[in-house]
Amino acid sequence: MELAPWADAVRKVAKEKQVPLVDLNARSAELVNKLGETKASEFDPAPKEPGATDRTHLNKRGAEVFAQIVADELKRVEPELAKLLK
Repeated sequence: MELAPWADAVRKVAKEKQVPLVDLNARSAELVNKLGETKASEFDPAPKEPGATDRTHLNKRGAEVFAQIVADELKRVEPELAKLLK
């Protein structure tokens, strides 16, 4: 499923409301592109069929990696939150 329309809508609302944005869509795409399909598939939950990939759900390791992205981005867009995040 293509998430671009939803990500674009979130970016638009953040801009209109003038609020900080954690653009997980962009950051996760960067990570997946950097890792490549094989390494990125290590974050997928158990596939329903052989060779299937799932780019919207995560296994435990994927959740840890993406949670770190969110924490890092929160620190970047709202530096005062840094002391609250590990």
